[in-house]
Amino acid sequence: MTRESATVITGVPVSSSGTRREPTARPRILVIDPDRVTARTFQLTLRRRGFDVKVAHDGLQALHAMGRQRPDLVVMDLRLPLVAGVDVLRELRIGDAGMTTPVVVYTAEDPETVRRITRDCPPDALVRKPAPARHIITRIEALLAAADRGPGRFDG
Repeated sequence: MTRESATVITGVPVSSSGTRREPTARPRILVIDPDRVTARTFQLTLRRRGFDVKVAHDGLQALHAMGRQRPDLVVMDLRLPLVAGVDVLRELRIGDAGMTTPVVVYTAEDPETVRRITRDCPPDALVRKPAPARHIITRIEALLAAADRGPGRFDG
């Protein structure tokens, strides 16, 4: 059964993470950033936009958070303590069991470096720090809308 037919039959949207989300449920976003100010700013901004937001400050916290409840979307930096961001991204892609959780990489790294180190686990969008919040919000909303329509990747 395809994802679209499951949605039609059950009437309950299937999130990009493969879990059912009630139509009134707020999309779950995991923000992974070692900088507490940046993470808190994302958290407050996204909550005001109606998202359910969890925060992790290192790669280990991120892996635990994803294991407890798969988010509908991840916003992450690649420079993470304890477990490298690229390893978290790789685990997210490998552990997705055929589903694709959209990922926005928000980093100060050079875009070419990011493309090279994430070749086997590319993010859906790449936003270079610093960027206006509205730019990131636009990317998040577009990725969530695309995930609701079905599989596909953005060239970030």
